[in-house]
Amino acid sequence: MIIKNRCETLELLVLRYLNTRTNLPESELSHYRLLEKGFEGETNFDQLVENLQGDFIGMFDLLFEINNTIFQIDSLIISGENIYLFDVKNFDGDYYVCSDNKWYSITEIEIKNPIHQLNRCETLLKRLLQNIGCNQLISSNVIFINPNFYLYQAPINLPIIFPTQIKRFLQKLDLTLQKSKIKDKQVKLAEKLLAHNLDTSPYIRKPEYTYDQLKKGIYCKECHSFEVYTNSKMVVCKICGFREKIENSVLRNIEEYKVLFPDKKITTSSIQEWCKIIDSVTTVRRIISINHKPVGKFRNTYYIDK
Repeated sequence: MIIKNRCETLELLVLRYLNTRTNLPESELSHYRLLEKGFEGETNFDQLVENLQGDFIGMFDLLFEINNTIFQIDSLIISGENIYLFDVKNFDGDYYVCSDNKWYSITEIEIKNPIHQLNRCETLLKRLLQNIGCNQLISSNVIFINPNFYLYQAPINLPIIFPTQIKRFLQKLDLTLQKSKIKDKQVKLAEKLLAHNLDTSPYIRKPEYTYDQLKKGIYCKECHSFEVYTNSKMVVCKICGFREKIENSVLRNIEEYKVLFPDKKITTSSIQEWCKIIDSVTTVRRIISINHKPVGKFRNTYYIDK
């Protein structure tokens, strides 16, 4: 049973939208690509966990604070006996471990030691569990999800699951989960963890941008091209041919507008300008009203979430 699903972070969403509507500086573009790649790897592992048949409580993408320290958990499985902590890495390419436990890419670039990160996360989780009165055992592993990852000189005792081991590891875990049943104790633990979960990180990196810098218009959901046109019901991409209902396209653009400009009011004119290719004011107003309610009257009307 999954009780906490994964969503894109605000930081990733902002960079994803900006990458479509403007040219990001190289440093921001590199950071965006890393976030996107990490999210892809995490969601791939989520899908594998969701297919488990045993009795468990699954929680993805948790963010906690303990003793003024913020820490994030990629994936957590609570069983009737243990808590399984997973840190998912989507590393691509060849890496190696030195005798001093430092990690490097094959191009001699040092990277953060994933085992140190895992140990830090496990230590902080133990403190949090102690604070909420839980003493269940924790089993922690780094999951390398990318099939193109390879690690040279890895000690055999590292808490690592390599790409070729994931299927066997999850099969064995599933058998363990089927032997124990979730009780009220585990349900209450999950509820307490959810209560401590932070909605957003206080350390979000957001590049500076202005409304005027960004390209306006609806772009293709599939290939992100702005070369689209509308007919009576659909937005059609001239490049790849993808078709999307006008209503869905506008709602998607409204959510994007709200993420990029949380301080701006949602009005018929602002959304029409943002979408650019929707000529009918009545159509824009009707679509906004699906998920929003009006505040004010006439020209001063703006919309808030229902």
